[in-house]
Amino acid sequence: MKKMLLVAIATICSLSAFADDLNLYIIDSSNTEASYPVSSLQKITFESGNVVVTTTSGTTASTAISDVSKMYFGTASTAIETAQAAQDIAFDGQNITVLGGGKVSVFQPSGALVASATADDGQTISLQTLPKGIYVVKMDGKSFKVVKK
Repeated sequence: MKKMLLVAIATICSLSAFADDLNLYIIDSSNTEASYPVSSLQKITFESGNVVVTTTSGTTASTAISDVSKMYFGTASTAIETAQAAQDIAFDGQNITVLGGGKVSVFQPSGALVASATADDGQTISLQTLPKGIYVVKMDGKSFKVVKK
């Protein structure tokens, strides 16, 4: 475990010149992805069987090492952010709540439009009739990834 920690620290230090574009990705066994900009990382530790990520703002996130299926540093491949990181929408796994209002479009990864609405601030759009899967939500020129479970 110490070797993994040293590799992670060395990678962060050696790639600090690219920190604005570089992210740490942790993907767990249920295929849930957590992404952390390297520029916001304070430390990564391995404690009591968990990978613990601490950011410069003092927040921490923990994932059991046994649940980690992949952990790597890379650049974002798309302009799509997860809904959990968004400030324009909130997603609870079944419903999208619009924060601020605007035109909302929901697409399948293939690009097919599956839902569309003009929503007011605080209005909820239900995805309960859609099958489980990944969807792209577009609002005000921004794209967000949501995973319906």
